[in-house]
Amino acid sequence: MTETQEKRYDPNDSTLKFVQRKDEITGDDDPNVLRVEMSCGHAVDPSSLTGWCRSLIDRGHSTFHCPAKKGGTEEKCNKEWPYVEVRRHALLTDVEQKYFEEKVALLAASKYCEFSTCPGCQSCVERKDLTNLSVRCSICTAQNGKCYEFCWQCSKQWKGRAPRSDRCDNEGCTNIQLDTLKNCDMKTLSYSNIHCPKIRACPTCGITIEHKDKCKYILCPRCHVEFCFACLKTKAVCEISSNYSATCANPVAPRQTCIPTWTRTPNTSDLEMDRILNIFSEITYDDDDDDDDEDDDDHDDDYNADDDGDVEDDDNHDGDNHSTNNEDSSCTIL
Repeated sequence: MTETQEKRYDPNDSTLKFVQRKDEITGDDDPNVLRVEMSCGHAVDPSSLTGWCRSLIDRGHSTFHCPAKKGGTEEKCNKEWPYVEVRRHALLTDVEQKYFEEKVALLAASKYCEFSTCPGCQSCVERKDLTNLSVRCSICTAQNGKCYEFCWQCSKQWKGRAPRSDRCDNEGCTNIQLDTLKNCDMKTLSYSNIHCPKIRACPTCGITIEHKDKCKYILCPRCHVEFCFACLKTKAVCEISSNYSATCANPVAPRQTCIPTWTRTPNTSDLEMDRILNIFSEITYDDDDDDDDEDDDDHDDDYNADDDGDVEDDDNHDGDNHSTNNEDSSCTIL
């Protein structure tokens, strides 16, 4: 990895609000470094802002949040920064802008839509019916003059009757996630000492998550619904008669034998993609940017962001704050 070029603000730029405070991402207090105030009120310099936001993207985030602590507390600011603000205050280069925008668009698409590659033409196909594994490719259908469908699960041309939600008739077609849920090891959860499977499917969206440490409450990185890893009730329901360190009033849920289907709010994916397209609608690129792809790796690995914008080694169980904000350290997406 090559060294990232140091960035500095123009002291004569009257469009920026300069402040004489320490950098509230890195804690750096070098008086010779110019810093600006973000919309949330916290101070950053262009290098720290670029590194932090780059780390968020590299960890699967499509939005940018402030990691600074609120004055005198351990609570994170977590205010979302608009991309246009990040681009301006991070002094993003053309290459960085292209990387940020392409990655954010892909992340948003994968989060809010179901996409897969057609095995026939290699085009990107969206699955509208999440309960049906048989998916039609319109391009292959038009080119072949007959209906072409493939299996969402094994990525082979569809065989057998349709629609089906379990498998097609291709040999070896199996739901790997379901097999994992059925065969995973058991573990004892920290704090509550509850014994349960170490891997669960989120009861809201169905993504498989492995519990790593900390308490029984997990904030799903995909749908952002917090649930109890033991009883599989939402945190709001479980907390009525329990807490992070107590056993659940409801019995521990057995191993899951089916993957929950995410019932999304109508038009959620369309609205989110419209938001992403609106952000980037006025962006243009130079053709010669393709020669600078090696710059994609020029970022600071010291910024380890989790899914809520917290630093990876923060302990979210200090004092009375036992919410599961540090998703990357408490669970792993499978």
